[in-house]
Amino acid sequence: MSGSQIRPFLAGTSYRDGLHVLDPASVWAVLGPRLTLPDRVALGDAVIRTPRFPGNLGTPSGVRLATPEVLGRIAHAKGRPGRRLLIEALPLLRDGAVSAPESHLRLAIVDAGLPEPELDVDVYDSRGKFLGCSELAYPELKIALEYEGDHHRTETDQWNRDLEKYEDYKQANWEVIRVTKLLLYSRRQKLLTQVRDALVRRGWRG
Repeated sequence: MSGSQIRPFLAGTSYRDGLHVLDPASVWAVLGPRLTLPDRVALGDAVIRTPRFPGNLGTPSGVRLATPEVLGRIAHAKGRPGRRLLIEALPLLRDGAVSAPESHLRLAIVDAGLPEPELDVDVYDSRGKFLGCSELAYPELKIALEYEGDHHRTETDQWNRDLEKYEDYKQANWEVIRVTKLLLYSRRQKLLTQVRDALVRRGWRG
């Protein structure tokens, strides 16, 4: 096990359970340079995410851990180890990603030259009925990208909710691209081709 020594002026801390701990923004600044760019962005996305209840139908749990402006100030601090790598990630951060795979998916789509999808998108039918929330989407083209972790397969309630949601999307003329870990990390080109084809079908001309 190895540790790091951080100069006090480069780290924000709080006191919890008898220990001084780094604040979330400082954790990103310390760990970020040790991560790949996609993971650096994913960690930053998690820190700046604003918790929100889908459809704004309830009270969100949790609070935003830091703002993009705070991360920007921390990344640009003189003497910051890994300063260049942190600054590289700043323009790629987005509010709205719930998990690292969602951040990785967004970056993969952009890296492929495709338009950047929106995050955390509420979907409604023509009468204004809330149908569901999608991790990534192109609302104007009615394309939703759904990252499905293993619990979508193994949990019966989740599986049934997904089936109902996707049928509702279909009735509202939305197209759903279901993204698995295998597609995202092992068969990425196949996935990107699916996204491109859906965009073209829906009117995107590049």
